[in-house]
Amino acid sequence: MIEDPVIWTAFERIATEFPDRPYIITSTGTTTFDEARQHAERLAATLHRAGLGHRVPRSELNGWESGQDHLAFYVGNRPAYVEGLLAAFRARVVPVNINYRYVAEEFVEVMSMSRCRGVIFDVEFAETLRTVLPELSCVDVLIQVGGDAPAVPGAVLYEDIIADPSLTTDDMEEPTVDDLCIICTGGTTGRPKAVLWRQADLICTMLGDRHIVSSEQIRTLDDLVRGAGKRELRAQIAPPMMHLTGIGLALLLGVSGGTVVFPDPPYGIDADEIWRSIERDRVELAVVVGDAFGRPMLEALRRNRFDLSSLRVIMNGAAAMTPAVKLQLAEALGGTVRVTDGIGSSESGVLARSVRKTETRPGVFNPTSDAGIVSVEMDRWLAPEDASIGWLAGRGRIPLGYLDDAEKTAATFPVIDGQRCTVPGDRARWLPDGAIEVLGRDATTINTGGEKVFSDEVERVLVLHPAIEEALVVGRPSERWGQEVVALVVLSPGQELDRAAILASAGEHLTRYKLPKDFIAVPRLERTAIGKPDYAWGRTLAAGAV
Repeated sequence: MIEDPVIWTAFERIATEFPDRPYIITSTGTTTFDEARQHAERLAATLHRAGLGHRVPRSELNGWESGQDHLAFYVGNRPAYVEGLLAAFRARVVPVNINYRYVAEEFVEVMSMSRCRGVIFDVEFAETLRTVLPELSCVDVLIQVGGDAPAVPGAVLYEDIIADPSLTTDDMEEPTVDDLCIICTGGTTGRPKAVLWRQADLICTMLGDRHIVSSEQIRTLDDLVRGAGKRELRAQIAPPMMHLTGIGLALLLGVSGGTVVFPDPPYGIDADEIWRSIERDRVELAVVVGDAFGRPMLEALRRNRFDLSSLRVIMNGAAAMTPAVKLQLAEALGGTVRVTDGIGSSESGVLARSVRKTETRPGVFNPTSDAGIVSVEMDRWLAPEDASIGWLAGRGRIPLGYLDDAEKTAATFPVIDGQRCTVPGDRARWLPDGAIEVLGRDATTINTGGEKVFSDEVERVLVLHPAIEEALVVGRPSERWGQEVVALVVLSPGQELDRAAILASAGEHLTRYKLPKDFIAVPRLERTAIGKPDYAWGRTLAAGAV
């Protein structure tokens, strides 16, 4: 997209052109584009009256600084999350995603780090909020979703706000392309960080240059409207909206005339309900997060029959889905549904998408037009014919930096060959056919005998063996090797841990020093609060099994 879009302006135009089209569908009802616009405007007016908004022009700030007030979203998958995002943009307030699974200590840390003046929260989280508010002196705006009365002192009810027609935005300044959106990382590579995106750059990374509905070229706002007029596209968001994937897709649909479908429940996974929602609401595109969704959805498909004739694509992101699960899902759906993977991060958006037949080429992706590989020293871009291991990187529309952290901003967003880049931390290399092999995060790299082993690379090979359902590979202290490779594995039903057979199978794909020195069978793999494999748990377990 050539022109910088303002998210609110684009959404408002779509809502004006297609007022009665459904924008958000849940099991309890439908919100049209016009209703969502009215709700967002009333909430924006409330934020404005409470004193939240824009403070310092972007031109006077460094990349790691924000000149706006921040609003935390402590909400599950509900219409209020989507309407609240739009309201924040209208009020020139920065939305901040908060992981609803955080315990009180984690919640305080992220709220303080992201400097939130307000929070919109589900009534289910009122107890945690009451507990931590004394430690959050900066918070003075509380908006409660659900409940008949405020469950936290000083809170106002969301439902009362959106029902009040006297709340208007007539006296408010218009948002700009430089207004921000904050995406908080989950802390999988260290402490959580707040990534600053210009909202125009964030939406453009989601839009690409083709309309999600019509597939036509996008150059102007008129192109967005024209594409939206072709037909409706319904996309289901089952993973938590606190992920960039959910936030980005909901906004993309809002400016493209598409429909967000939320299956029940607002928190957690009900695989049967995911399929029932696809059937009931005629979903074409479904978003999932790794095996945490893929496996229970596959089991539900095997238990029950659903009419999934509307479904065209299952799009996986945020966490890896093992090749076997992808292949089995595609087969269970009769080969008519594409199951795709994306690789990216809060610091980059999507940098690459899975190639065809990834079940035989695990970890291989096609880079986007702005993605590539930079050298280990981060001093040059590697040419596609250079097979050296480097860092997966992006350029073009990328974040400004990390909130209030100049040092980490410089490290993750360096200038290379005259271009400002994003280097989130994934090791990668070019393949001869122009695809990229992603080897894994540097934080999960194992140094064994002076050689580097990437956990992701070993895990993808181990699960090719039929006896292994899931694998997590970690390093364990070793007198001989410094670190030795250890695999924690979940066995497939009815299978036994045959180390020799598994090593023989893995040895067909990996050199000897990358093979596990030990295997530990576990009933399940622990995951972090955002559904990714918990490597800290794995390292602790492996160290105790010597």
